[in-house]
Amino acid sequence: MTGFELAGYDVVELIGVGGAAEVWLGRETSSGHEVALKRLRGPDAMAGRDRLRREAAVLAGVTHPHVVRLRTVVNAGVDMVLVLDYAPGGSLAMLLAARPALQPGEVVTVGVPLAQALAAVHAAGLVHGDVSDGNVLFDAQGRPLLSDLGVSRLMAEGPTESMGTHGFVAPEVLAGEAPSPASDVYGLGAVC
Repeated sequence: MTGFELAGYDVVELIGVGGAAEVWLGRETSSGHEVALKRLRGPDAMAGRDRLRREAAVLAGVTHPHVVRLRTVVNAGVDMVLVLDYAPGGSLAMLLAARPALQPGEVVTVGVPLAQALAAVHAAGLVHGDVSDGNVLFDAQGRPLLSDLGVSRLMAEGPTESMGTHGFVAPEVLAGEAPSPASDVYGLGAVC
């Protein structure tokens, strides 16, 4: 995949690809800080701009030390890019691919901060909607961070086509109900 240009940032390398977006490692030219640059990809990029705007609004409304922080939003022609804190420790999914399971103390060290992060998301009137090992990142110190609030929704919203990650979705969501704080807790339980 080829990179892209973004004023104020050096785009270094592709670090992740999701269903509708790609995440690039970037470097802020003014400070040298590494950042994650999330932009939509594919033919639905224009249609997904509303989803990316919504993710930016959600991230701006949730401030917690265990939620990936939105730094800014940059419009780059037809692209809209979220500039996020970079989590160089990779994801929990990557860690579990390298070793079969966490030790009980590690589960607590990861699970408790994530539960606190979810409480902050819920207190803001939101539901994450896809709490999974791929959406748990680690910073340079190994601190867990809840990421990808792109599928989050207001608690009052009904079900959508986005179902979350297989193996982490609550039974009621699979049955067609809207995700809820309880289904986020189910996802966290599955992560743990």
